[in-house]
Amino acid sequence: MCWRMIEGSTARIVAGYIESHSAGLAVIKRIELVNFMSHQHTVIEPDAGLTVLVGPNNCGKSAIVTALQILCHNDNSTYVLRHGAKECQIIIETDDGHRIEWSRKKSGSPSYKIDGKEFDRLRGESGVWDELDRTLRMPRVEFDNSKFDVHIGEQRNPVFLLGDKGKSAAQFFASSSDAIRLVEMQGLHKKRVSDSKKERARLATQQTQVNLALDCLEAVPSVDEQLESFETQYHVLNLEAAKTEALDGLLSELTRKQHDLKRFAAVDLSLQSLPQPPQFDDPEPLGKLVEQICLQQQAIGKFEALKETLQPLSQPPEFGDVESLEHALVAIAKQQTAVARLSKAQQVLANLEPVPQTGDEHQVSALAKTVVQLQTELAACVELQKQLKESSRQLGLVETEIEQWVSENPSCPTCGSEINAEVMLGDGGHRHV
Repeated sequence: MCWRMIEGSTARIVAGYIESHSAGLAVIKRIELVNFMSHQHTVIEPDAGLTVLVGPNNCGKSAIVTALQILCHNDNSTYVLRHGAKECQIIIETDDGHRIEWSRKKSGSPSYKIDGKEFDRLRGESGVWDELDRTLRMPRVEFDNSKFDVHIGEQRNPVFLLGDKGKSAAQFFASSSDAIRLVEMQGLHKKRVSDSKKERARLATQQTQVNLALDCLEAVPSVDEQLESFETQYHVLNLEAAKTEALDGLLSELTRKQHDLKRFAAVDLSLQSLPQPPQFDDPEPLGKLVEQICLQQQAIGKFEALKETLQPLSQPPEFGDVESLEHALVAIAKQQTAVARLSKAQQVLANLEPVPQTGDEHQVSALAKTVVQLQTELAACVELQKQLKESSRQLGLVETEIEQWVSENPSCPTCGSEINAEVMLGDGGHRHV
């Protein structure tokens, strides 16, 4: 199967020049088959470039090409209805927004719907073919009472003009008004063939060089095996060296123990010639007695030092009864406390205004009103202090928000000038430039 509907391919260029379509072929972005041959409901969305359909035999690959041929030219379609279905459909959407629908019922003839416009009478001058060529741009090319399909190649037939005689192909291309384009295409094809041959020769040379490099590296596996063997031996030698170091330490410890054994043997031999020491009674009482003697000696030393210090001093005088003196000192302290308290009270009273006469009711009433007014003013002052404190707190929050906003927006979003936090918080504020 050869379906030649690829944007930018040789097939599209040939079709475009022969038919003089300035816009080229329509790019199909979606194909939908409903109850068409082996397809119950299939949707294909070709990607940009080349789309390849792969699958085993009799899975419906050729049916897609058949559906495109029927949609483009309304070929024979009496055999395409799926078994058991009442209607089959072929729907194509192009990248420029066109939608072409072909449908056929079990008992009826085919019909088209192009961009919502229905065509159910396809014989004669119905206008469906002009509309179809305008939207899909894939008509057959007519030449010398023959029609050529330059867009779709069937699986069992040669590609366009390859199965015809050379004379027919020459007449076909000679009749084209843009035959020079085809010659240019032929030259381009020859250039590509020549470039491919040069690339092949370059790759062959490169392959030879790579083979020579591989021959030089043929001994690398054996060297690698030897290197692995040497690494294993090196690891074993390191283990043996560690064991040897441990044995050297044990040997040094054994030599030291032997020297100690000889020394202890000499000491034992020297002690054997001495007589046995006398046997002592229980030394615990003697030890306690020695400890008490030491404590007594320490106490005697302290008393001797104190005696030496007190000897130069004279005898202290004899005191009489001091109890009455202590009572007098306590009474004096109480009197001093009372005098201090009275002095403070006197200072406070000296700063007060003269007390009004209780008989003057007008002054008493005025004083009461003044007191009430002062209490009211005091309460109002306390409330104002609370409000002032809350306002200061809110002002601090607003200043923090303004400083954060200025750091995030260093320029004015309206006029684009620089914004300063001090200017924003000042009396003048920010002025647009």
